[in-house]
Amino acid sequence: MATLRPRQNVLFALRGLARELRGGSYWVKRGAVNWATHAWERAPNAISIQMDSSSLLAHNGINHAQITIEIMARMRTRLAEVEIDDELQDELVFDLETLVGQVQAARDAKGDPVILRYEGKTAQILEVHDVDLAVQGVVGTFVVDF
Repeated sequence: MATLRPRQNVLFALRGLARELRGGSYWVKRGAVNWATHAWERAPNAISIQMDSSSLLAHNGINHAQITIEIMARMRTRLAEVEIDDELQDELVFDLETLVGQVQAARDAKGDPVILRYEGKTAQILEVHDVDLAVQGVVGTFVVDF
């Protein structure tokens, strides 16, 4: 395997780890997803991985980024349209926390850490749902150095 740049290492690790969650039940995409047009019947569990652009001119350099992970799932019952299914929500939060923990422990092909620093104090998790689409999920954002 070719040597990847640090940014690519983080994204490669996140994609691979996300695809392994819950026995491979998640459809995973690098980039934004239009959840209104997502094929929920074909892929009822989905993850979107997004990373902001780094800049040589930024005060913290090019190896510093905010990562946003959206973990979405189709609601299990139409009765849940009026409110979030807390059991499913807990599973989604657990999956997000698992993914973040795994990527913090991930190593590149040379055995070096993929993430050098995780800013836990600035990490946020937001729950989301859409009654019309009958989906719910979590959006997590966190900052890393790599």
